[in-house]
Amino acid sequence: MSLSVTKIKALFGLKLRLIISNMSLMTAPIMAILYVVFMKSIMQSKAPSHVALISLLLGMGLCFNIVMGGIMMTSYPLAEEKEHHTLRVLMTSSITGPEFFIGSLLPPLAIMTVTNLILVPLSGASWSQIHLGNFLLITIITRDCLKTKNSGII
Repeated sequence: MSLSVTKIKALFGLKLRLIISNMSLMTAPIMAILYVVFMKSIMQSKAPSHVALISLLLGMGLCFNIVMGGIMMTSYPLAEEKEHHTLRVLMTSSITGPEFFIGSLLPPLAIMTVTNLILVPLSGASWSQIHLGNFLLITIITRDCLKTKNSGII
């Protein structure tokens, strides 16, 4: 069984448009960015150290983005497809399970990865302080583990 890249790309485009056009789904990345900006502005003078403030801001921003976004951006489109009976149409089409899973997983992953990268300079951390490969690997694995656990796979 081989995966069709065109089917995955079509599902990716569909899910990406669905997520971006739905403002309730985009609240997680927007709230993560606003949280970091707001807390940085009010806590800059009260923080015991600059490193502690950066760690707190980046950690909380990532938690907002990964936990809220991981749950909302993956479960809402699936529930909406089931409600509108488009999931049944997809199940009877030539799209296989792995193609549907990959096509549904990539749009939230892309949005959350871009948001995580935006949070690094907003929190005040410099790119030299963060090993980019490890940062991306850990945030992607965390997000994927959260998604599979909440969808009932694990």
